[in-house]
Amino acid sequence: MLRTVNGITHKSYRDACLALGLLEDDNIHRETLQETCMSQSPQQLRNLFAILLTQICPSNPTELWEEFCHEMSGDYAHQTDVTEEAAKNMALINLEDIIASIDGTSLENHSLPMPTRQADERKDKEYSRETNYSCEDQERIADANVQKLTPEQSVIYNDFTLKIQNGQSGICFLDAPGGFGKTFLSKLS
Repeated sequence: MLRTVNGITHKSYRDACLALGLLEDDNIHRETLQETCMSQSPQQLRNLFAILLTQICPSNPTELWEEFCHEMSGDYAHQTDVTEEAAKNMALINLEDIIASIDGTSLENHSLPMPTRQADERKDKEYSRETNYSCEDQERIADANVQKLTPEQSVIYNDFTLKIQNGQSGICFLDAPGGFGKTFLSKLS
């Protein structure tokens, strides 16, 4: 059996790989989180944990969450009329929002429990983030930079803005090698 190492059958292939020394354990991450608990706020601990999840990829994030969830949800737990489970859920929601802002993933991608959110809460947050801009500022940026477009960029820009003015929906793809002004063009749209 592949999960058996030195006569011991492990519950998962990952555990067997850890026993063989093929994976690093999370002791260094555990120590880092323990030290952070002593001097930082729960919010800062969640920020650190999000960075660990998205940049370091610990071997057992669920185990780390379970070990430090009390500390990560401490600020929510001190609110009146909040149960321990509700505080953990609020911490998970905040953690997922941080992770989404870092790499666009969810807790599920990092093998962590999914928080319970109210209906459409995530969609509302994403919609708000995408629509939180000043139309006047966008118009000033466009007016100041449209004349800087190359002829090829002008064709794309005019086609895109015409579709918006006509209320057409669809997906637009902009593909070109680096240095061809894709970012410049997309900021005008």
